[in-house]
Amino acid sequence: MYCFNKDIYQDTHSKIFQYYNEKYKNRTTPFFEDGVICQDKYNGILFFLKEAYDENSTELSRSLITDLLSSEPWGMWHHVAEWSYGLAHTTKERIPTFRNLSSQEKKDAIDSIAVINIKKTDGKPISLDANIMAQAEANANLLYQEIEAAQPRIIVCG
Repeated sequence: MYCFNKDIYQDTHSKIFQYYNEKYKNRTTPFFEDGVICQDKYNGILFFLKEAYDENSTELSRSLITDLLSSEPWGMWHHVAEWSYGLAHTTKERIPTFRNLSSQEKKDAIDSIAVINIKKTDGKPISLDANIMAQAEANANLLYQEIEAAQPRIIVCG
């Protein structure tokens, strides 16, 4: 059985994002907080992604966690839900057959994962490798701390 320490995670996550907020306090584009979506349902599957993006956002501080908790999956999150479901339900003896998941199954799958974006601010619809690499290098220690705090058993890179 997977064991996740919520207390350690909450404390570490809070400190990391205090640091990020201080580092990016003079930003003019949205900053997206990320991490474990629902700590009570987390199954150890972490999606390590390039960047958060919302062309309609006018808020400077956003929470991808809150967004994913408060709505059904949208856009690429339908695929993330399918992958999460498949990974969570695969065992040595059984691989689930692909099928269309219900809205509730997708929601449950998303609620059970963690999401960490390399770029947390200034996301674009098309990612430039140089920009992603620059953010990865600038925040390598913080990204490592985020991953370590989430204690993943599976990391999906996208």
